[in-house]
Amino acid sequence: ELDNGDVLFGGSFSTIDGSPVRRLARLQGSTWSQLGGGVEGYVSELVPAPNGDVYAVGSISAAGGIAVNNVARWDGTGWSPVGGGTDRAVSAAAVLPNGDLVVVGYFTMAGGVPVSRVARWDGIAWHPLGTGIGSSAFASVQDAAVLPNGDLVVTGDFGLAGGVAAHNIARWDGASWWPFGAGLDRGGTGLGVRPNGDLLVGGYFATADTVAAQCVAVWNGTTFSPLGAGVGSGGGNHVRTFVTLPNGDLLVGGDFFAAGGVTANNIARWNGTGWTAFGTGADGDVQALALLRSGTLAVGGTFLSVDGDVSTFHGWLGTTCPPSTSVVPTGCVGPVGPVVLAAATAPFVGGRFDTTATGLANGALALAIVGLGQQSIPLAQLHPAGLPGCDLLSSTEAVRLLLPSAGTVTNSLAIPNDLGLVGVQLVHQFVQAELDPQGGVVSLSSSNALRFQVGAF
Repeated sequence: ELDNGDVLFGGSFSTIDGSPVRRLARLQGSTWSQLGGGVEGYVSELVPAPNGDVYAVGSISAAGGIAVNNVARWDGTGWSPVGGGTDRAVSAAAVLPNGDLVVVGYFTMAGGVPVSRVARWDGIAWHPLGTGIGSSAFASVQDAAVLPNGDLVVTGDFGLAGGVAAHNIARWDGASWWPFGAGLDRGGTGLGVRPNGDLLVGGYFATADTVAAQCVAVWNGTTFSPLGAGVGSGGGNHVRTFVTLPNGDLLVGGDFFAAGGVTANNIARWNGTGWTAFGTGADGDVQALALLRSGTLAVGGTFLSVDGDVSTFHGWLGTTCPPSTSVVPTGCVGPVGPVVLAAATAPFVGGRFDTTATGLANGALALAIVGLGQQSIPLAQLHPAGLPGCDLLSSTEAVRLLLPSAGTVTNSLAIPNDLGLVGVQLVHQFVQAELDPQGGVVSLSSSNALRFQVGAF
């Protein structure tokens, strides 16, 4: 999902919901379109850059009619190659804290530079990461993730990292490669990072650093731990993708029919102590999960139906307890114009309800107000500096003082992980206080309000 709310899908498809596209589609509201002429080949992953650009990686020979080698960059208006790209397919990519792009896969060259299945693009040139990954011509890297400290983790099918024995998982600290103890006894296919910084690993394995962990394990920075009895029953079962729900529960997707002994078709939920099915799951492999800001779960893979509904290769999963947000309008105009309040996330139990207000005056103070009820009290009744047409629209059970920056202010409301809050309705608004050089209140104005209902996934 892009910052503007657009959703991008990549793969090997040529149509989506009946609209012709070429391996790459964009959803704007409810309308599908082809992104920039699409690509030739297939897209394995889409990764946003810090400046809002998007990298597409996979087995790609052209993007928007422009020749590329497996890596392409979309700047919002057109495609461009990335430094000559790679000589073989790219499985996945990640962006380092400094903005550099790391790609992993099957390749041995990037932009004419010898690399081994992992390479870094600094915006100008490609660079190897030490001597790279691999112990044979058949070695590959399937996924990459960046830890909170900036270290890079890769997983796949390999026995060496930087010349050091590292079985199917390794860590790059910016200078050297390091193993994770004895590593994974079989290949890794997916990585994820939880909000607390823990690393999630999925794959075909049965042990992680000799700890029994069926197809999924978590690394806390020191040791691996299983998630209950794990997922699947060996053989071809594997976990490929992860998403953390607002209340902290974990969803995993892949190719399996059970989790912790419970029937679960390719999607399962871990609540910290046990596994449950997620609806009726999917009838084929689940290769991607993404939780959108709206609270909808996007699913991609090789399935034909999700949760009992026909939905070929992509689908949407919601909740029986959805959150909602509606706007309470105002005619108030502040000292530099209307102050507009908008929601950035959906209000879920156990999550955070993030909002942003724009249009504030330089040097003003902002009061973030959250209340249990809606009201309409002219600010002029509360203070002589209240501007005409500006009302207090929320009751004032919680008030927080914030300092805007460049006319913008954000607020984050933590919602406790308590199902008793599901269905509770609250009102949120900002009041702006314009100050004179001595700190006196020159004017009081207000934003629109948001009335929101807490939901649960």
